[in-house]
Amino acid sequence: MTELSKNSPSNVLLFACSGASDVGEVADRATRTVAKMGAASMACLSAISAREANTLKKAESASRIIAVDGCGFGCAHKNLLNAGFESVEQVKLSELGLVKGKTEVGEKSIAIVSQHLECQLNNNA
Repeated sequence: MTELSKNSPSNVLLFACSGASDVGEVADRATRTVAKMGAASMACLSAISAREANTLKKAESASRIIAVDGCGFGCAHKNLLNAGFESVEQVKLSELGLVKGKTEVGEKSIAIVSQHLECQLNNNA
């Protein structure tokens, strides 16, 4: 198996909020959508908090880390910072017009976030 290039899309990690709210579900589903397209890889945020060695190692070797936060609490971003990752990009669904408790979980809201993530991935490649 060959080592991944630092600039390879699979070396860009996405960590999504998967919280109990509507925007948490949208963040998770949009992140999964982008990862399935091959533009980046999705990794487990809970494994970061649990200090799981393989996930930490994968994150340490990533060329970019992007936290996708559903609500203003910013838990995904905070978990990554608390784990010692300093260069974490953040996508806040509230800045995309999605409001906690008032967002329909469906194709439209998932597309809004997915498209934003794609643009962010392409603009900062």
